[in-house]
Amino acid sequence: KKFVVSSHYCITLDRVPDSLYPMIVANQKQWNQWASLRLLKDANKDVASHVLPGTIAFLKANPYLAVDTSLFDKDFLAQLLASVDDLDASIDGTLIKGDNFQAVQLISQRFKNAVDYIYLDPPYNTSENSFVYKNQYKESSWLSMIQSRVSPALSVLKESGVMSCAIDDYELPYLEGLLDAVFQPENRLGNLVVEIKPSGRTNDKYLATSHEYLLFYAKNAIEADIDFFPLSDEQTAQYSLGDGDGSFKWRDFLRTGGYSTPQERPNSYYPIFFNPETKQAALEEFEGATKILPIDSEGNHRVWRKTPPSFLEHLRKGEINFSTNRKGEWKVQLIDRIKDGTRPKSVWVNPKYDASSHGTKLLKALFGEGAGFSFPKSINAVEDALHINCASKKDSFVVDYFAGSGTTGHALINLNRKDSGSRKYLLVEQGDYFDSVIKPRIQKVVYCPTWKDGRPSTNIEGISHAFKVLYLESYEDTLNNLQLRRTSAQG
Repeated sequence: KKFVVSSHYCITLDRVPDSLYPMIVANQKQWNQWASLRLLKDANKDVASHVLPGTIAFLKANPYLAVDTSLFDKDFLAQLLASVDDLDASIDGTLIKGDNFQAVQLISQRFKNAVDYIYLDPPYNTSENSFVYKNQYKESSWLSMIQSRVSPALSVLKESGVMSCAIDDYELPYLEGLLDAVFQPENRLGNLVVEIKPSGRTNDKYLATSHEYLLFYAKNAIEADIDFFPLSDEQTAQYSLGDGDGSFKWRDFLRTGGYSTPQERPNSYYPIFFNPETKQAALEEFEGATKILPIDSEGNHRVWRKTPPSFLEHLRKGEINFSTNRKGEWKVQLIDRIKDGTRPKSVWVNPKYDASSHGTKLLKALFGEGAGFSFPKSINAVEDALHINCASKKDSFVVDYFAGSGTTGHALINLNRKDSGSRKYLLVEQGDYFDSVIKPRIQKVVYCPTWKDGRPSTNIEGISHAFKVLYLESYEDTLNNLQLRRTSAQG
């Protein structure tokens, strides 16, 4: 077991009592940190143009600067803790620096049955050597490493909780077998394909790989739910009839495509009778009625979308319409009311998922040159994965213990910004970039959502936020703490 060797908090000024402001003003280490993060100036002017840094007035004018308690003495921390009833309960996120195997053991007890969604992006067992984790494992060793990190997920997930794991082609079948064994095949929710490099990898020998996978598993598939994506403006415009929540469009009652022939669906093949003058419709022939069969434009017999009882129910509710096509032939239409959104598809192809444009370049925008991390995820891919699992659960708890550059935390903060949610995150990482990328990334995006060349945009829109930072004892710490004692019996 590894001990927690130190901890501290980063808390935006709006949550800090005014009585502590003089101590903050007098702390040059804090001002130096804010300056190094480029939080005191934007591209052209002081953030607060009429107040100067180093003053209480400046602190009050910039409530979303985060105070870092690691830069203060114990007296300051004691006063801050005393001002909040339960600081740990009020924090929005937790960052843990340490081996994720040890971290998982730590959180599996603290957060048992508490997590809504786990997002994992482990090393892909390739020739890439930029990962802190050992890459190029023998197959069994790689699977053992992943298994030891994945199995505890069952204990921390809620009964309705979901875990997703990113992977490439090479390890897909092995990872899928492992996750089937841990979660059971009946709890597999599906595999998502995301195009992360539209141009394809140039060093591939055969096909230029442009995608990766995200495997979704539930603790209990019956309890798991999914949030739809909102309709685009183009999709919304299609529902041009009616208004507001009552907007609708008419769709063809004729079923086409697969499983649409009378042989395949005999119960949905029947005639509909309609009188154009009286607007009367029925399933039995009557005087003056025209017989309408489910025949497509090429003369093929198809079926209707609904069985006779369902058709009659829609007819009773006024949800059936009759119109003519260009040939003057009658067609039947069914009402299609505006939806809350669209079900996510299993293939995501969109420029916003490009890891270079929305991952690497995003880090460059946040930190300027030399961000210190290779191959970050597209913020949009992670944000959309969060959306389909957490959009309606605004108080959900998300865990990522292969945190990398901190994209999951950043994406969750973006999601909270959009809908004023109170979702919380826990990120675990052991690399040196924990202190140089992950922690400052969270501080920066809390202060301002958009950055360029390491500087905040002129339109600063900070949010109230607090996160806790824990450092776990490393293997080197354990070795350094060993004391060798030579007994008299050893001579």
